[in-house]
Amino acid sequence: MVTFSHRLLTRDNLSKRRNVSDLTCLFCAETESITHLFFECCVAENIWKLISEILGMDVRKDYESVAKFWISNKKHYC
Repeated sequence: MVTFSHRLLTRDNLSKRRNVSDLTCLFCAETESITHLFFECCVAENIWKLISEILGMDVRKDYESVAKFWISNKKHYC
């Protein structure tokens, strides 16, 4: 299985490679990580809320819920 963990250069991952003076997210005061950037940040939460309202289903919880939504809708296009 191919793993892509720590490949997105968020501030927490960059700090493992070089000195990063500020680990906080550009949109809020929390530490920037992959999970934060995609699901926990106030900006991401609002985007997922909007997408969920448009689609009529909740897809904003985590990677798994997004993947399930993606896979379930892919089979309708074949």
